[in-house]
Amino acid sequence: MKIALLIKEFVPTRGGLERYSYTLATTLVTLGHELHVWSMRFAERIPAAIHCHPVAQPAWCPWTAPLNAVRKMREAVQHHGCDVLLALSPFYPADVYRSADGVQAHWMRIKYGNALLRFCAQSQPRRMAINAIERCLYRPQNCKTIITNSCMVKNLILRYYQFPPDRIHVVYNGVDGQVFHPGSEEGRLDWRKQWQIPTDKMVVLFVANDWRRKGLDFLMDGARHDLQSGKALLVVVGRGNIGKWQKIAARLHISQGVVFAGATPQVGEWYRAADVLVLPTCYDPFANVTLEAMSSGLPVITTADNGAAELIGNGHSGYVLSQATGKRSWHGYDSEELAAYLSALHCPDTRRCLGAKALATAQQFTLSRNAEATVAVCQSAIR
Repeated sequence: MKIALLIKEFVPTRGGLERYSYTLATTLVTLGHELHVWSMRFAERIPAAIHCHPVAQPAWCPWTAPLNAVRKMREAVQHHGCDVLLALSPFYPADVYRSADGVQAHWMRIKYGNALLRFCAQSQPRRMAINAIERCLYRPQNCKTIITNSCMVKNLILRYYQFPPDRIHVVYNGVDGQVFHPGSEEGRLDWRKQWQIPTDKMVVLFVANDWRRKGLDFLMDGARHDLQSGKALLVVVGRGNIGKWQKIAARLHISQGVVFAGATPQVGEWYRAADVLVLPTCYDPFANVTLEAMSSGLPVITTADNGAAELIGNGHSGYVLSQATGKRSWHGYDSEELAAYLSALHCPDTRRCLGAKALATAQQFTLSRNAEATVAVCQSAIR
């Protein structure tokens, strides 16, 4: 199949969506498809088999930038000559749109619980442009088929917009088992030694860039007893304001129990050195770190607002925090429930059992499976 793939930035180091687009493209080429990519920015090194079509950057204006980007893309791909147009960035019209960012209308309700604050935020010109694009994306006449990476996102689209449910297909993300794997015990111990982490210490891993949205303060509160007593060590991997969060740790009297490792391309080493990944996010269409950790043999604790939680059997390969009806400590999630799950994982046998089941689950979601399912949806869209 000759596929036109549209992505604003085809640079895998930029973020999760960009990394996914690059991985999908290379996998599609490996499967024998002819791939043409339209993008405003490309990585320095692109496989020769991928045909690159640069799109001119629109004149920068903070209020109209989202709309200008869509317009420029539309001008560039109007005569693409491919069998199918697959949009990975917000764009219309398209044969297939992959809704990687979820539903912005829902995110605004989460971010701004107060109706007045939400109204003020949505009245800003840039936000109005983003909302206008989303409304157009989910009009049936602008897109033949939508791919979501979780049932959660599919249900949210149906909740906020009038789109035929039989034209929305759930295709879970895949993971590279060659990169994310349990590794050896020797490698695990070597990495811990480099960071002066005792071999018997339970390492709670948090991997994210948007630390507030991903629930780092909620995690610090839920793990506070274990961190203060020295039973566990929290390792924070990713970009963030370390100074600010060190002050929060100091206020909770857990400074000695938190390590800020910063952003690193060696995140796989941290998965292999850790004992559990905790990601108490308030909204994530599908957090890739969930599947990466599972592929590395780690049990995962996350929230029901993470689409990837659909792959975790609660108490089977990890734990999914339930929204409490009582006190609200973090978007309806109770830090005491998190503390109870961490307490259960102090048992090495429990960690090994859940980790083995997590690995078995992750091994079902390969990159090729994701690419093949995506192609199947594309083929159904043009029949």
